[in-house]
Amino acid sequence: MFSKIKAFLNDSLPATSGSNAEDEGLAAAAVAVLVEAAMLDGDFDAAERATILAILVDRFGLSTDDADALIEEAVAQPESAN
Repeated sequence: MFSKIKAFLNDSLPATSGSNAEDEGLAAAAVAVLVEAAMLDGDFDAAERATILAILVDRFGLSTDDADALIEEAVAQPESAN
């Protein structure tokens, strides 16, 4: 399933520079969905994290540090909602 989501993002979204609020909002929405999907089985493993990181860097133009921070924020969201 994760590979289908990645393929959809790669085929449907143009690469962005990550320089404006719209791009950043799109990246934040994408990471929220991807992290939620990755956590459905209760295990967010290193391979899933690396795939999401690659999507954020390659498709949204984020730095590795910014992408990692965005992933951490998305991972913390479900924990804080409980």
